[in-house]
Amino acid sequence: MDKKHLLVIEDNLSSLELYTEVFEEEGYRVTATSNGLDAILSMEGAEYDLIVTDLKMPEVDGASFALYFGKKYPHVPIVVVSAFTQYRDSIHENAPNVRAFLAKPVDLEILKATVRNLLAEK
Repeated sequence: MDKKHLLVIEDNLSSLELYTEVFEEEGYRVTATSNGLDAILSMEGAEYDLIVTDLKMPEVDGASFALYFGKKYPHVPIVVVSAFTQYRDSIHENAPNVRAFLAKPVDLEILKATVRNLLAEK
């Protein structure tokens, strides 16, 4: 069975490394980027099963990325992990493939369960 491929976008490098390690330990293949622009560039020739993204990042923020990605790949779920919970409703309204919004600091068990459940729905 092929490993599910996750794209993780997080500008805090320690968080990016932690998420990458956690998801790889769960058996996923992970592509990690530190901003939305690099994430968009990584899409060339890649197929992702799920995206985990921060909101506030340099270059292209997570909300803009979710809108862009959602138009091209509406079937791929996005999980937003952000301290900016005041944007929860607007991101859900404007980017329908954002399927979960988790507040930072995120509980890693909840993050893993959310990813696992969303992938099981596909």
